[in-house]
Amino acid sequence: MKAMKTIVSIFMITVASKISFSQEKLSFDSLKSLSTLGSLDLNDQGTEILYTLNTPDLNTERSKSTIWKVNLADSNAIKLSNDNNFDHSAKWSPDGELVAFLSNRSDNGMQIWLMNNNGEDVREISNIEGSILLFDWSPDGTKLGVIYRKRREDNSGQVAQLVEGQMPNELLALISLDNGETRLLFDEPKAGLSFSWSPSSSEIAFSEQKKGGFYGGFESDIFLIDLNSSSINSLVKRPGMDRNPLFSPSGNKLAFLSNYGTPGGLLPNIGVSIIDLRTKSINDIGKQLDKGGFFEGPVGIQWHPENKSVFYNVSFGLTVKIVEAELASNKLNVLTKNEKSFGRIRIAKKVNKIAFTSSDYSNPDQIYISSLDNFHPQQISNFNAEFKRIIKPTAEAIFWQSKDGTEISGLLVKPPNFDDTKTYPLLTYLHGGPSSSIGFTFPTFDFYNPLRDDLLASNGHIVFIPNFRGSGGFGYNFRSAIKSNWGDLPLSDVLSGIEKLKERNYIDGNALGLMGWSFGGYLTAYAITQTSIFKVAVMGAGIMDLRSHFTMLPEQMIEYFDGPPWDDKVQGSYIRNSPLTHSENIKTPVLIIHGENDTAVSIDQGALLKSVLTELNIPHEFARYPDQGHSFFGDEVRQESYSRVLNWINKWIK
Repeated sequence: MKAMKTIVSIFMITVASKISFSQEKLSFDSLKSLSTLGSLDLNDQGTEILYTLNTPDLNTERSKSTIWKVNLADSNAIKLSNDNNFDHSAKWSPDGELVAFLSNRSDNGMQIWLMNNNGEDVREISNIEGSILLFDWSPDGTKLGVIYRKRREDNSGQVAQLVEGQMPNELLALISLDNGETRLLFDEPKAGLSFSWSPSSSEIAFSEQKKGGFYGGFESDIFLIDLNSSSINSLVKRPGMDRNPLFSPSGNKLAFLSNYGTPGGLLPNIGVSIIDLRTKSINDIGKQLDKGGFFEGPVGIQWHPENKSVFYNVSFGLTVKIVEAELASNKLNVLTKNEKSFGRIRIAKKVNKIAFTSSDYSNPDQIYISSLDNFHPQQISNFNAEFKRIIKPTAEAIFWQSKDGTEISGLLVKPPNFDDTKTYPLLTYLHGGPSSSIGFTFPTFDFYNPLRDDLLASNGHIVFIPNFRGSGGFGYNFRSAIKSNWGDLPLSDVLSGIEKLKERNYIDGNALGLMGWSFGGYLTAYAITQTSIFKVAVMGAGIMDLRSHFTMLPEQMIEYFDGPPWDDKVQGSYIRNSPLTHSENIKTPVLIIHGENDTAVSIDQGALLKSVLTELNIPHEFARYPDQGHSFFGDEVRQESYSRVLNWINKWIK
């Protein structure tokens, strides 16, 4: 198969849209037509970048994923695959001559394929019966390591089905590029696997969870396989999470993600640790940075080619920064300083070059390249060039004191063509998690809920997005402050921020709205039982009764409330923090939105709020979405649900 000979200047890597953006305000149509960056890889020689680009097909509502390479020497980008397939997760071979990628090109489902570095000689290399999760080249270029999930037996026809929870179902295998032979490295399935090749290609370090399920990922250990003898030895075995190992270029050290021997889940800090494979001593170098909960990183660990430091990115609340951990000085350096967020770090193994992506609130990801010796990023892509013509909302970082004096931060999103001589309604958007945060990162459609703050701002509202206590990116104490206090403490941060904003002349203090999704939906429901200042509310995938919600995420609830709801010591906290307990105080009209297949928050919680509002004779709507989960998929559903939110808000505040 011939490569698509699309060649453009490196500063003009552009994906044209079918929609004219000339002097147009941000809209659902302009967002859904955006192309989004998928995988990113920098070859070992530091001369070429490989990336995948997801482009929506506006006729079929399906996205296409294509592979591109950029030659950094001649400033050219070449499209290596056509639009007929979904090609993604592309990776360079160690010598830069081949590209391995996942594709649905055959009847075997998503498999690993190879092509040469100009897109020719395309061939299928794997025949895995299951779902491939990730793969990586051996450093000698002769094999691929593959983690895949076995296909489960179909028991849908059985009269009764046992509920067994999430059982280990992942395997690690090697695929020979000479003959396609697949070799399993262990017979028994495991959970939460990740792995790294040693530089000699003779060993593999891997991590596995101690049990299945989401919270199983917070209890994991690291092991070493000798590929010649097939022996497996323990490397890092301690309480808590140690996962995602990565060999140093010398092979003498291993970097990995860790919560430093601390048992727990969403609340403990997570950072980078390094084990010396000769002495087995562990340096928890990332521990000195009070950042890194589950939703805030770090991700993207990469070694300096000279073994002297490790790079990763981690949330600092309003931004995601690149951090360098220096081994000699045992210090952490923050490389990025501005109001942008950085991700997808890739470092060349033979030269001191780093590639990464960056976005801000108004502009989606672009690719950057820099020397490690003199960090000075140069943008080398110009995706979605037409999108720059859109008149978009602007985001401002704001800071205020909560009632107890704690500093809280957030974003204030203003409409296009904002005029400070006019007055605007104020919508407050409460994020989920609760330990996530919102800052200067472009809000993509990857995880979609219809409470789009950018779209609502484009329709004439000012949107306030507080990172209340419990949010990630501000340290352990800030993140864990809401233990046994999900309601009052974060709500006090939100209300104090609103009071501060009402001092601004352009805020209409009589036109306040409140909305939230997931934990934000819960906090929305709780807020309207405590205050009547809001003229309208939207509860998306929210919680009314924490005791019944326990069945959905029991480990999370135990972590935050120090026990299950039947424990007499903590039962009062569940009751006190449940919106249902105080629901007789609700005066605010509410739109309830929920997916019927939501496995994180049961739709019964939305139905419970509807029953309360019906009994209290409070105006409300309950929109149930069949075939939708905790995130909404499909342009028709996304657009309808967003329009429903906008119409509901405009009905009550102007």
